[in-house]
Amino acid sequence: MLGQLSTEKYEDPREVLKTFLNDVVQFLNLVAMREEPNWRPKFREHLLEPMHAALMPLRSHAERVEGKIEKLSAEQIRDHGLDGPELTFKFSVIDDAYSNRGGGGGWNFWGWKRLIESLDVLLESILSATGAGTGISEMKDYIGLSVDGP
Repeated sequence: MLGQLSTEKYEDPREVLKTFLNDVVQFLNLVAMREEPNWRPKFREHLLEPMHAALMPLRSHAERVEGKIEKLSAEQIRDHGLDGPELTFKFSVIDDAYSNRGGGGGWNFWGWKRLIESLDVLLESILSATGAGTGISEMKDYIGLSVDGP
């Protein structure tokens, strides 16, 4: 799950990329349903019902992207910084954003913004490398835009 990605050891970056993708989908679902223990933003009430309905296809989007991750060549992985020290650094930034919650130990808008942006960078690299659609990334952005804050 998010917050421990940089500690994972992996032989094939494809496997850890699929794990990351699944973690993002799970995280977005938990946040939107207010079941994620560390990240419980206050959402604009009138956006909750459409947000929850829009989450339904996320799993199928992720499955299609996973299939494309499997087919990535070593060159595509390398060209998008999806292995080795580059991937470890990306995970370290995400892990730091997840665990800090913006400083002060509690949820805040700026911590949320930093976490969403850190997820976005790696997610966009994966979607660009695979040529996959942007459904998951867009849902992440729209969940972020549904937060009532700062």
